Amino acid sequence: MIIRSVGRIDRRAFFKISALWTTACALNVNPVSVQAQSRVSDGAYDAVVIGTGLGGLAFAGYMARHGFKVLLIEQHDRPGGYATTFSRDSGRFTFDVSLHQLVVAGATERILGDLAVLDKVKFVKAEKLFRLISKDLDVSCPTASAERFEQILSDRFPNQKEGIHGFMTEMLDLNKEVARFFEEGKLTLAGKLTFPIRFPRMWAARKKSLEDYLNQYVTDPGLRETLSVFCGYYGLPPSQLSGFYYMNATAEFFRHGGSYPIGGSEAVSKALADFIESKGGEILCGVTVDQILIQNGTAVGVRTSDGKAYRARAVVANCSAPRLFGQMISPDHIPSDFLQKIRSLKPSVSSFVVWLGLKKDVTATVKDSHIFLSAEQDQEKAWQHSIKCDPERANIGVCIYDHINKKYSLPGTNTLSITLICGYEPWAALERNYWKGDKKEYNAMKQLIANALIRRVERDLIPGLSQIIAVAEAGTPLTNIRYTLNTAGAIYGFEQSLENSFMNRISNRTPIKGLYLAGAWGEPGGGYTGVLISGRKTFGMLMEDWGHA
Repeated sequence: MIIRSVGRIDRRAFFKISALWTTACALNVNPVSVQAQSRVSDGAYDAVVIGTGLGGLAFAGYMARHGFKVLLIEQHDRPGGYATTFSRDSGRFTFDVSLHQLVVAGATERILGDLAVLDKVKFVKAEKLFRLISKDLDVSCPTASAERFEQILSDRFPNQKEGIHGFMTEMLDLNKEVARFFEEGKLTLAGKLTFPIRFPRMWAARKKSLEDYLNQYVTDPGLRETLSVFCGYYGLPPSQLSGFYYMNATAEFFRHGGSYPIGGSEAVSKALADFIESKGGEILCGVTVDQILIQNGTAVGVRTSDGKAYRARAVVANCSAPRLFGQMISPDHIPSDFLQKIRSLKPSVSSFVVWLGLKKDVTATVKDSHIFLSAEQDQEKAWQHSIKCDPERANIGVCIYDHINKKYSLPGTNTLSITLICGYEPWAALERNYWKGDKKEYNAMKQLIANALIRRVERDLIPGLSQIIAVAEAGTPLTNIRYTLNTAGAIYGFEQSLENSFMNRISNRTPIKGLYLAGAWGEPGGGYTGVLISGRKTFGMLMEDWGHA
């Protein structure tokens, strides 16, 4: 009766808010009060973590910090997932697999501080957040200054000044509401029922796409493109992308700026791994988990490809959710409605990346670190070109790391990446031969796209680029699968659609007792900050379920 008495909120919405409240509680579990009590037999673990992306590392870090016995199993030869680096030309050039910039503030800072990363890794802030270059537009965004950016846009689009202010205010105020919500932590029954009144922007955002926000405030095509420039960071075009996810996350960039770790993303992964091992945690690399062991409806461990079994009180999956529920668990153990939901969710887009080591320093002429090169102003049309992996018509990103870290490359050289967000479909036809070791057709397609991207950057940004390349490497969606086992080479887990974002996001608690998600496939979703929060959240959930919260 109480629920029905509130006209603004129905029963279904009430339970979604309750789930959101549970998330806040999980994030606000006081780790200091947690004390591990040995309840595992010799040879068993409190938790086994499948995969060592940042979500799994964050979860394991909190477990190890508080005395729990944890084992991480990684199929690659090092921890980190996409948060790793690799070197070429006898170490002359080091390339970051995925990271361009992240926000080191708020939840990220708290988690990295809790797990001693900030004691070991230094972060430097980019001087500019981004530069967008298109046919009729060249606009730069200063770092950590939403007010200055609003003025720049207002000067460039004077007839849209009121809408620009409205959009930026909406974005920043939504972000403030989110911060206030998580600071409060627990909500009373009355607090849940009055959620729409106390957090009106969060409540409204649950049903809005990014396109809805753009339509509400601005009309100019160039302005709409500029305000939605980070779509590639979140993996969908404005019409499909959760407005909440885009507005809240982008506000963090505008409010705090983008930063990069000295030593690359792998420095963060290594610091987390070192912390886990220093607290007694174990990391096993070069081993693949094939099966989740289930007894009486409860996950009790895993079995690896070499036939070994590892027993645990809980299993945490920092791996592909479609692979987890489609290959590693018998359907008999999974509720049919949940399995149907998993099958209905779409993996995010993948990526095609070209990494270049240059034998000449170009930073004197190209003065930006993060540059978006636009071939199509309409983000919806541009997205279709991305899905087709079209290097000429899709919008792409260029990152020159030496503008963030002045000592990133050796003197007289530069390191940069060219990123094309792309669909998996163009590569699916090559998959069978690729895994057989026949890569002739695959290599030809990879080289064709890489060359086209280099020519495009040479034409639009760095004249003479092709003549100063010392090292070139390229990665495709199949490369992503090879190193992460992510379904369809996904880089953001499940896509952040309205149907699977914010209040609707799939929970890190699964219907199988003792089995949890941590990472991009669960909540809140992909991105460096997102997966760190996911690992922290799963730790909080586990502590609740074990009675520590």
